[in-house]
Amino acid sequence: MMQMRWEGDWKNLFIITLVAWGLMLPAWISPYLQAHDFVYHVIFSHHFTNQFLMGELYPRWLYAMNDGFGSPAFFYYAPLPYYFTTFLTWLFHLQSAAPYPVILCASIVLWLSGVTGYYWVARFTTRSAALLLGILYMILPYHLVVDGYIRFAFAEFWSFVWMPLILSFSYDVCRKQFERTIPFALSIAALLLTHLPTSILFLPLLVCMPWVFAKRKQQIKVCFWHGVAGLLAVGFAAVYWYPARTLQLYVSMYSMFQGMFFYRNNFLISGPAYGHSILFWRFLTFVTVFTMALVA
Repeated sequence: MMQMRWEGDWKNLFIITLVAWGLMLPAWISPYLQAHDFVYHVIFSHHFTNQFLMGELYPRWLYAMNDGFGSPAFFYYAPLPYYFTTFLTWLFHLQSAAPYPVILCASIVLWLSGVTGYYWVARFTTRSAALLLGILYMILPYHLVVDGYIRFAFAEFWSFVWMPLILSFSYDVCRKQFERTIPFALSIAALLLTHLPTSILFLPLLVCMPWVFAKRKQQIKVCFWHGVAGLLAVGFAAVYWYPARTLQLYVSMYSMFQGMFFYRNNFLISGPAYGHSILFWRFLTFVTVFTMALVA
């Protein structure tokens, strides 16, 4: 899948596995998490799984929700994470209405993010440093605490798997391995099919990759292949984003442009003005500064 620097580096992968499952242990001890969106993802996964296993390859309208009135959730919500919960439900004969398929999937996702993060930074540093950074990537406050245990933002939690993978394939293309264009495009499509806001924030970074990692005489060619990968990814993911875009007129967007849901009210300098406590905003400041320090 990736061009790994060390074949069979099982010791470090074993350590990442232990850390990942240790970090998710509280979720297994108390499976009904008191996280903001946890119950919604269990409900979505339950209905998505049932309809898929009855032969509907891409459930969009969840007909059994809301006491039989249905829900258009997957006309708008990215579907890819729920294919994995469906597979785990089928593979381990789990009950789709229980929280365990979602918790099992989240545990695997945290582990995968550590693995992809490890192999991305392993290209540029020692295996010991890569192991440390892979673990730090898993325990970033926003990643583990906010997305995992406070909000349980399932789709955004998944996005941490795809970002190092995308960077790795982008780097391969920058090093003139143009045969990696297809997996590069598929990894971008996976992010688009997982969480569009993260895609919008993260993918512009790829514009910088050819100018940083490609040789000067190859930069234009590498930019071309990055463009090809981007166009292919948009095409691969069109099964989701195009219907969601064309049906947006039927959604009331008023609540998204006021109060806590409006993005302009969520910057650190303006956030306390609309109701959250100063303590909460200090926590967000710590998360931001800590993440920037790790990046530095």
